[in-house]
Parts: sequence; structure tokens; C-alpha cells
Amino acid sequence: MRPEPTWRRVPAVLAATLLMSCAEPPVPAVEDGAVTAAEDAELAPRCEGLDDVELDPPAEQQPDADASLTTAEPLDDLDGVEEDHDPADAGAELDQARRWAEREAGDEYAGMWLEPSHDAVVFAFTEDIDIHAAGLRERFGDGLWVTRLSRSHAELWSLQADIDAQELPPTWDGDEPATGAVIGTGQRAPLNRVIVTVYELDEPRLAELSERYAADMICVEDGEPAQPLPGAPEDG
Repeated sequence: MRPEPTWRRVPAVLAATLLMSCAEPPVPAVEDGAVTAAEDAELAPRCEGLDDVELDPPAEQQPDADASLTTAEPLDDLDGVEEDHDPADAGAELDQARRWAEREAGDEYAGMWLEPSHDAVVFAFTEDIDIHAAGLRERFGDGLWVTRLSRSHAELWSLQADIDAQELPPTWDGDEPATGAVIGTGQRAPLNRVIVTVYELDEPRLAELSERYAADMICVEDGEPAQPLPGAPEDG
């Protein structure tokens, strides 16, 4: 859920100030580099060109990458594993590892992805990195990479669901969404943010979304709707 704004109430002046002379009141000193509240507000970054979160531990401290998982036996104690499941199917072991990580790490699980520059499979967690790394590698292979991210998979999905509930479907103005309408959301695990796609994004709308949904948890991008969204008026 998004944080509620904090309001500060200024106490009423208890008595009027009496002018003791005709001299002009002193001008308050302004420190160098002072900025207005609007200028000081944190804005969410644009998704375009935003770098992935750096690996922690870095690549040179990770094991030799091996994208093929070594465990051939399916995990019968996980929901959705059929008795005739063939672990040799492409991606079967990787899916098993992902579901194991989700179950074992709970709210500390932060996602899984392929790192093409190193041909590695990366699992991310917010806490207990060494413990989760040992469990994964013991059960699924020594070549898995493990890194630390600030926000969990569950935390980002909760925020994305909140944005969807508040912003989608967008308001349509004639044949197009209203300017500044959110037309989609998504995630890419190594960014560790919710991606918010906006139609004709401008700076005031960027500031509004940044304050409403936390500038450090989202990134924004411009986008065009591929087709009329649910609830949009039809021609004719």
C-alpha cells in the first residue's frame, strides 16, 4: 500500500506582534543552495536506459556459471508437480528451483532471471543471502548465482497491484486515453522496481506518480496503447 501523506499543522499565532519602530523588518537569511519543495522532490527515474541493480556479490565473486540445473528429480512436495513429470523437459529444473526458492525464502525472495552477459541463472533475496545460496546450490547445482536486492518479489507485486487498482483501466478521452493516463504496469526482476507505462507523460504527472507510489520503487516510461482498453468507447 502506498504511504499516506503526512500533514503538519502550524500552531496559530497567540498574539499580534507590535511594531516598535518604523524600520523595515530584517530579511531572513537564505542559505546557499536552498531550493523549493518542488525542486527538492524526488522523482522516479525513466525506465529507458535505467541500469540493472549491480550484482551483490559481484560477478567475479560468483561461482562458475552453469545455466543447466543438476538436480534431475522433481520435488513431489511442491504443488503442481505431476507424478509423470519429466525433469528432462527444457526449463523444468529451473522452474523447480524458482518455486523452491519462493517457498523456502518466503518474503525474502526477490526474483530470478537469466544474466545473458555471463550466461548465468541469478536468484535474488533481500536477506540471508549466504543461507539461501547454500540451500539452492546444494539442491540444484553449484553454478547458480545469488545476489541481494532491496525489495522483495512480494513487495513489488503488492505495489503493482495497488497501481493497477488505482490507475487501470485508464480514462479515455475520445479515441485516446487522457493525457498522463497509466496504460500498463510490469516488472523486470534485475531493475527491482515496478515499471509504469504512461500515455503522454509530462513532468507534473511524473511528480504526482512519484509521490503517490514512491519514487524509489517505480520507474516510468512513455507508451502508446496497442488497442482500445476495457471500458473504452467503441467507434460508432
